[in-house]
Amino acid sequence: MLSGLQEHLNRTLPNTSFKEQRAYRAVYHKLSNLIIVEIENHKLVAKKAPVVGWFKKLYPETSDFLLTLPQVQGLNSAWQWYTNGITIPGLRNKIHPYYGTYFPTRFEHLELFDNWLKRYSGPKKSAIDVGVGSGILALQMVKHGFQKVFATDTNPNAIIGLTEMMGDTKLSRKIELDFGSLFGKWKNKTELIVFNPPWLAETRGLNNLDAAIYYNDTLF
Repeated sequence: MLSGLQEHLNRTLPNTSFKEQRAYRAVYHKLSNLIIVEIENHKLVAKKAPVVGWFKKLYPETSDFLLTLPQVQGLNSAWQWYTNGITIPGLRNKIHPYYGTYFPTRFEHLELFDNWLKRYSGPKKSAIDVGVGSGILALQMVKHGFQKVFATDTNPNAIIGLTEMMGDTKLSRKIELDFGSLFGKWKNKTELIVFNPPWLAETRGLNNLDAAIYYNDTLF
């Protein structure tokens, strides 16, 4: 259906200039969201449909409902990342990002931070990770010997995902989480503050995942 939709738009809309491409994507987004997929007993009602565990995990009390096809595609991709895990340079174990939680697709800044931590000779009693996301910076600091990392995030999915990932392991005693903005409830002095901030100026209303990428004019 999506292939047919693209063929239709290619016949009817110009798609060369930047402005035309933006208009093309806007129409594609609008029309593709008119395709509705049925979920029954937490499973997609479609031939050869993949298993998407988020249906049961996110909607435990609702087994039958409808979603748009782009929503289903997003949930399916997120489930694959969550179940298969993502390898991050410098970390021994894969991360398993929870639905709606930002994770990096480029790693130069993480390698730079890892090299900096190798040379860091200051005290390592505690640190604060502002905007913990999928937990990579916090995990790097624990790997390099920090005794305690206090971490915050304004995205509840980040807090839920990391709480689930750590469980009752040693990590849960080394990384303490707070659902809050910037420093959240943490008031104590600390040896190190890290923040991988959003890097693009906000141009529209944001959802939780967008807030990891777009900043408003009051943030800094």
